[in-house]
Amino acid sequence: MREQLTALSRNVIVVTEAAGEQDKPDVVDHLADVQRYLNDAAAALWDVLA
Repeated sequence: MREQLTALSRNVIVVTEAAGEQDKPDVVDHLADVQRYLNDAAAALWDVLA
């Protein structure tokens, strides 16, 4: 699961950068929220696995 969350996070970062290059600030803002939720999920997972 860690690897999957990490891969998903990397994909979100790539898409966020692409949206920024395409001048899509709303998309960038929403993807920033997605990234934050992924970070929260990863932290919760780490706590469970620790």
